[in-house]
Amino acid sequence: MDWTDNILQSNFSIVVFDSRQYSKQIPSFLKMLEDKKMCYLCLSRPLNDIKKFLNENKIDYSSFCFIDMLSSHYALPELQNNCIFLDSPGELEELVTAIENSIALKNCSIILFDTISSLLHYNDSFAITKLTHNIKSESVPKNIIKIFLINKDEILPELDHCVIKDLSMFADNVIEL
Repeated sequence: MDWTDNILQSNFSIVVFDSRQYSKQIPSFLKMLEDKKMCYLCLSRPLNDIKKFLNENKIDYSSFCFIDMLSSHYALPELQNNCIFLDSPGELEELVTAIENSIALKNCSIILFDTISSLLHYNDSFAITKLTHNIKSESVPKNIIKIFLINKDEILPELDHCVIKDLSMFADNVIEL
């Protein structure tokens, strides 16, 4: 069983990578998920950049719904029927509400946080740990697969071990690429 199969067998997984691994490994993983109803959280790049990346890698995202935390931060985005645009990457309660709505309205079976480490630019590590606890134990049903992508290059060296360790408490598995 490779790392992608392992994730789909788990309830909550963390995938830790560096920037080089992202462009090599993540497209094949997303390709495997393209037929799943997935809620794709755009935490590190705006929706248009994510769609461009998906198109470049020939990934069909028609069954995905998106939650974009960045586009509204820079400009007023054009509304799209498969995306919820949030006002600010610092509003974690708004993010949880959007996730709950996506699950209810779009019947998502997977939630992908691309990349949870980007939230460290707008929130402290405690807030992200609290968000993770909330998602794992309260706001998201247990049958929904939760996947956190963590880019090691985005985490300050002094936070690296602590953030990954804190979030790992909630995960069924941690995969380092």
